Amino acid sequence: MSEEVEEEILPAVPFAIEQKLTAILKKKAKKNCGKELAAYSDCTKTKAISIFYLCRDQLKEMNDCFQKYINDDEKAKLKRKWQLLKKQKEGEEKSQPSTA
Repeated sequence: MSEEVEEEILPAVPFAIEQKLTAILKKKAKKNCGKELAAYSDCTKTKAISIFYLCRDQLKEMNDCFQKYINDDEKAKLKRKWQLLKKQKEGEEKSQPSTA
């Protein structure tokens, strides 16, 4: 006996929407990683080529923080949320009687 699981068909996410979702993740990351971003920014203000060596710890901390918010799992969650909202909206539009 094998169980067949019917997968829910969700609308495709257009490229422009994916770009907007990525921008949302970046904005969230900047908001939540402000301390790390400021530390890296402060480190780089007075340095030129030496930033690659002297600011690498701050850069790593900033990137590690960003990675918590900008990653494939977070993007997939946001895409799924968009898809469900889109499907719900389409369902509501179909259920309303047309006035033509």
